[in-house]
Amino acid sequence: MKTLRRYDKEFHFNNAKALIETGDSQQLRYACLEMRMLIEAHVYQRLLSEVDELPKSIINTWQANKAVRLHCEFDRYADMDMHLEIKNPDGSDLFDISYHNLKKSELNKIYNALGSYLHLPMPEKLESYVIEKESISDMLSKLERVVSGNLIINKVKYEAIECSGCGKPIVFTQYYLETHNSITCQNDNCKLEYAIHDKGESVELSLDYRGFSCHVCHNEISLPYSKIADGFNFQCGSCSTDFKFELQIRTETPYPE
Repeated sequence: MKTLRRYDKEFHFNNAKALIETGDSQQLRYACLEMRMLIEAHVYQRLLSEVDELPKSIINTWQANKAVRLHCEFDRYADMDMHLEIKNPDGSDLFDISYHNLKKSELNKIYNALGSYLHLPMPEKLESYVIEKESISDMLSKLERVVSGNLIINKVKYEAIECSGCGKPIVFTQYYLETHNSITCQNDNCKLEYAIHDKGESVELSLDYRGFSCHVCHNEISLPYSKIADGFNFQCGSCSTDFKFELQIRTETPYPE
């Protein structure tokens, strides 16, 4: 894909390395900016490889760390390394291809740490503020691995259903359905939320949540998923018993005496 060439990870890595070697405070700050761009180039290049399949909510998320977090909700392999071995018919090695990635937790930690150096210090920290060259250099070393290797991915199957509210497609994967209780329409002008119901061999998306039973008649109560919130009043459809949601905060650990 031609647009992938716009994201040159090696260019930003080399810029950051040269700036760190110079070492004064202002150039270390620019090194942090180059390293953030390196992370963005890495993430956006990966997203563009599936631009026609991914939900637009991921593609349109400009913060690289948030884009990766969203991508991992749909694809369990989105932040993993990939390794491909191609052998000759006789079993000897022909090609050995690797794609080096960063786990979302590590990427998020580095991305936020670099971002903190792109702002002026708060007044209370002005006297002690310093951009530590050793810390910046250490982060660059962790990012170096994503510069080398080829972009290879294990493509997962993306499916879609039509949103009953806006008619736009709602994109999902089986992994998303297995790990979430609901899914939101990815059209920014709609955002209708659906409950995910596991029906054994199939999964159903519904605007209603079916997890409540009336304590009087014991019949199931279906509610719009979007209405499940503190203070919402509703009735059992079978016996008209009144109910109300109330937010309760509980602690698992007892308070010290």
